[in-house]
Amino acid sequence: MRVFSLPVLAAFVSVASLLGAPAAQCAEGKPPAGKVRAETSGLFTDDRSGQIGARKLYLIPGLTAPGAAWDGVRPAFEPGFEVHTLSLAGFGGLPARPIAGSFLDAQVDAIVERLRMERVTGAVLVGHSLGGMLALLVAARVPEAVGKVIIVDSVPFLAQWMSGGAVQTVDQATAMATTIGAQMGTGPWEAVVQRQRAALPIQSKDSAFQEKIVAWMQASDQASVAGAMQELLARDFRPQLPNVQQPVLVLMSYDEGFTPVPKDRWLGFAQAQYSGLAHGEVRLIEGSRHWIMHDQAQAFTDAVLAFGAK
Repeated sequence: MRVFSLPVLAAFVSVASLLGAPAAQCAEGKPPAGKVRAETSGLFTDDRSGQIGARKLYLIPGLTAPGAAWDGVRPAFEPGFEVHTLSLAGFGGLPARPIAGSFLDAQVDAIVERLRMERVTGAVLVGHSLGGMLALLVAARVPEAVGKVIIVDSVPFLAQWMSGGAVQTVDQATAMATTIGAQMGTGPWEAVVQRQRAALPIQSKDSAFQEKIVAWMQASDQASVAGAMQELLARDFRPQLPNVQQPVLVLMSYDEGFTPVPKDRWLGFAQAQYSGLAHGEVRLIEGSRHWIMHDQAQAFTDAVLAFGAK
């Protein structure tokens, strides 16, 4: 059965928030009020807020999204955690950085280096979309630094998910990824962005928020986005799941009447993707689309806080 029938890019683009302020100001200027900017190697920025010295919670955005993607839910975490809100180079207005080789691996290396440098232990990693895969890979690399992982609307073999099971091998995924990467990486970026408008409803139920999604896409670097999307589609992260020994909560979107399959089958598709986890739970957040934390903010924060407190 086909899982998604909407254009490929829109099913995994994670962008958000704040039409009004230029994205570059948020990324390159002073951090938002109440946060302290900790600069890194240049591949991401880290804005700290909440209870400094408490247990650390890292918020990792997805494709084209800056750290401001978490603005609607971050305050709920600040009373109990030292919150670290990351923004990735090339997304949402943060300037791109030259990366030799894998974008994802380079980001994982940079985050791992930061965790080791700060001697972090028992942190909670929360990753949306692309950020969910980064969270998993980081948890596998530094188990001493990461206590729990929360993945938001993301799967480890994206090409299989988006093709409804038609893609079964990495070779097939690579062919699909090459086509999509070329479509995204060539031609005027504005034209690429505008082509995704037909698929915006898969991102959020809120039409006003959909326009904010477009704004963050426009602020992103075309080469960075195209390369990251191509890599996500080409790779199968399922073989790495057994290396993640920490408890993992996967929150997947589901919207009755919009999601193309019945709820139990949708849950089954997601559970199959994550069957390699030693301690994994997959849960649907009903009434939400890809941007769960916007469409169902209360349910999302309740789930994160309850899981993080266990």
